[in-house]
Amino acid sequence: MSVATAPRVAPAWERALRQFGARSFEAAPGAFTWIMLFAPAWIPIVFKLPGAIFVAVVVLIFDAYWVLRAVSVVTGVYSTMLRMRRDMRKDWLALCRQPALGAGADPLQFLHLCVVPTYTEPYHVLERTVQAIVDANYPDELKLIGIITRETDKPGWENVARLKEKFGGRVRGFYHIKDPL
Repeated sequence: MSVATAPRVAPAWERALRQFGARSFEAAPGAFTWIMLFAPAWIPIVFKLPGAIFVAVVVLIFDAYWVLRAVSVVTGVYSTMLRMRRDMRKDWLALCRQPALGAGADPLQFLHLCVVPTYTEPYHVLERTVQAIVDANYPDELKLIGIITRETDKPGWENVARLKEKFGGRVRGFYHIKDPL
């Protein structure tokens, strides 16, 4: 006959100490955030004039950094927009049909697959997207469309079936991909 020993029950003070430690780790990010938010107010009081100067310098460096980052992002977005507008004016299909100067592959030998991930998008939004793909200035026999829906999105299935019926004959392939997640 074997005897099973009961697990040792920790004393109340030990359980309270463990709970306090776990709770303090949960509260640490919030406490740190509030301490840093109020730092410009309490550092000059605690550290007098040198602390106030230190806080002012750090805040100015921080602000200057984020101004430079904002200018950098806006400049990048604007230059990208200008390049996109420039490139949208080009007739890319005509460029593809020109004889290649190098020994590269003919771009008109490649199939182009447009993958459209969706999740509860209404039919009219998907219809405009697929219409734009179908109307693109590129040979229809080189276009493939794949629309991804969730397995649980039954209305999405109906939308894809309607789109396939409407546009399926105008492209080389029209696929419905059902995501199990």
